[in-house]
Amino acid sequence: MAHYIADLIYRAEGADNSDRDRLQRECADEILRLWNHRGSFRNPDRPMASYEPIYRALGRLDPENPPWTYWRGFNRDNAPTPDQLEINTLLKAALAIEEAARDAVRELILAAAHAATLKEAKWLDLAKHIDDGETGLFRAFARLRHARTDDEPDESADEEPADDAVRALAALSTACLRAREVAELHRGPNA
Repeated sequence: MAHYIADLIYRAEGADNSDRDRLQRECADEILRLWNHRGSFRNPDRPMASYEPIYRALGRLDPENPPWTYWRGFNRDNAPTPDQLEINTLLKAALAIEEAARDAVRELILAAAHAATLKEAKWLDLAKHIDDGETGLFRAFARLRHARTDDEPDESADEEPADDAVRALAALSTACLRAREVAELHRGPNA
């Protein structure tokens, strides 16, 4: 199989424009077929393996999810209303922690995706002609980053993704400290 793909690559590189596109598509199809069988490889460093756990984490962090879905403390039918949150400072603090935790986890996943992209750079370069599930992952990353910025320009575009994760973790820590203060105000006199 590898020799056949190598031959396709060699022929595509030397082909004229009309044949080059067809040979590149044929080569991409063969690579995809090979990747479909990658689970049987002896080598644990399968192509794009770094992205597999990231795919699983993205489902829970969809920015379209309503409040309370990250920890699943309430379902949609019995979640507190905004009016109830206004009068119940403990629930308000819990929601602030949930939102900050979701943001922190999202930033950590984006940092992991950045690290995976660096690790998989050679595979990504080789796979640039392929339109498969990996491109869906990149769209999901863009949607997550867009959700974080709330339509504001990304001022940290030149920074490392880990910097955003550190900021999000600091915000989570602050939300936890505020929740602790609220909880202490609600402690009984014998506490």
